[in-house]
Amino acid sequence: MKKTDTGLNHIPRRLFYTIGAMLVIFFVLALLVSFRYYSNAKFNIYRLPDHWTITYKGKVFHDVDLSQVHLPTSDCKRGDSIVMERQLDVMEDDPITLCLYTRHSQVNVMLDGKSCYMSGYQEMLEKRMVGSGYHFVLLPAINYGRQLKIVINAAQDGVLVEDPQVYVTPTGHAMEHFVRERALGLFIGVFIFVAGIGIMMVSIPAMLADKGFYPLSMIGIFSVFAGMWCLTSIKALEIFTMDLSRCSVIEYFSLYMLPIPMNELARYFYGRQRRFFDRLFLISSRVDMIGIIVISVLYLMRWINISSGLVFFHGLLLWEVFFLLADTVVRWRKSDVAEKLFGGGIVSMCVTGAVYICLYHFGGRKFSSETIVDTLFMPCAFLFMEVLVTIGFLMSVYAKRMSHAQHEKLLRMAYKDDLTGLYNRNKGEELLSSLREKEEPFALVNFDLNFLKRLNDNFGHEAGDAYIQTFADFLKSSFVGKSICRMGGDEFLVILTGKSSTREVAGKLLHDLIRKVRAYNLSPDRRFLMDAAIGIAGSDEVASGDPESVYRLADQRMYQMKVRTKRGRHGESEQEL
Repeated sequence: MKKTDTGLNHIPRRLFYTIGAMLVIFFVLALLVSFRYYSNAKFNIYRLPDHWTITYKGKVFHDVDLSQVHLPTSDCKRGDSIVMERQLDVMEDDPITLCLYTRHSQVNVMLDGKSCYMSGYQEMLEKRMVGSGYHFVLLPAINYGRQLKIVINAAQDGVLVEDPQVYVTPTGHAMEHFVRERALGLFIGVFIFVAGIGIMMVSIPAMLADKGFYPLSMIGIFSVFAGMWCLTSIKALEIFTMDLSRCSVIEYFSLYMLPIPMNELARYFYGRQRRFFDRLFLISSRVDMIGIIVISVLYLMRWINISSGLVFFHGLLLWEVFFLLADTVVRWRKSDVAEKLFGGGIVSMCVTGAVYICLYHFGGRKFSSETIVDTLFMPCAFLFMEVLVTIGFLMSVYAKRMSHAQHEKLLRMAYKDDLTGLYNRNKGEELLSSLREKEEPFALVNFDLNFLKRLNDNFGHEAGDAYIQTFADFLKSSFVGKSICRMGGDEFLVILTGKSSTREVAGKLLHDLIRKVRAYNLSPDRRFLMDAAIGIAGSDEVASGDPESVYRLADQRMYQMKVRTKRGRHGESEQEL
């Protein structure tokens, strides 16, 4: 793309190359870390898939192989239980840890009829949500031939999995194995969360000074909740806390919060040109916020579980996904680079999210743990969207800045005099017109340089330009903060408003100008003799107060002074003032 003088159409390729290189390095490091982590495993993992005796709804299933048989739990209700029994055949000299995944269920693990682990019972008594996640049960070292019994009691409808998986690992390596299985998703989730915190720390203070950083703060908020959801959906938060109830609350709350910043970003990228979509995304954000408030209040009052709103929020997400995808496809060809980047992130996120929601509702009970969609696809989709949306926002800001720079340049070309840096005649006439609207007192001072034509004829236009520039510099230093215009080749206008608009104040400023001109004329280094005719008029001298009439009066007085005196003009000017 051709680069213009203002840089408006110039795409900062270094930005793409830098971020692209960072992403490649990030994924390479993540893969290397994950591969090294998996390849360095030097401990035994004992899977316990077979020889189970399972009791469910009064039916007993003998010698069950969990890797091949699925329990008919699709119609399970709250209070239904799965009882799993078998003899332990693990031979380890050190203590071992049994690992079991459940969804919103109470768990009781017994060894030889004695309970050694219970979870979820206290939450049920306190009417709190029983969380989903992994249970780590410490078992003694000598356990070969002992009878293991696991009771899983559903705390909600439809939460019992069809093929509960159980494995045993040495206690010293239990958490290490847990991290290894979700290393890549954990790495990406932490990266998204930390990046969101960093973006928020930068954007929120900046937003106080410039509202243009609001979309960047939404990117930060989206990243924070996306990272939290990634970490909780793959149960990686259990590395820091074993409170499954708290982890599940964070998982649901972060999921419920995701549509709000996503809708605000959609309004920023898509709603600026289409009022319908702007209102649609605004309504969606408000509906989501109201839903979060209602669910949170009812949950705090112990009337419902926070998971009760999952179907509603999944439906809301699918509704938003449909309109985001539809708008992205319809306006793709007409979109600028920033909108296409946002659209690309939206497509990846929406497609992956829709697959996840469908799997959850139509296949969720079939999975005994999180799937590859949880551990890899969703974190990568969040990361991909965060990167594209951030680049899109930076591109949008860049385009606006360049547009503003071009606008400023055009203003300078339209209103600035190239030789002196003062306002030109167009700006002068605009300022005079604005005086009529302000309805405040003002005074005008007109100047007309003498000897300019003679100087051009004898010494060239370069000397004439230097003469004009020198006089303009004297005007700037004497009338500081005032509107000074070059109205023609050798004509200048100074506009004074407010308290400084009286002829007496103008006279004081003129005395300073005359003193500087006189000092210049007496200097042995001067290149030419500087001389000018002056005319002053105030708005109080004209009945109508019309700026054009005041300007004509000042111009008339300047002309009269020019005719009346030809030499020693500074002294005479001082007497007239």
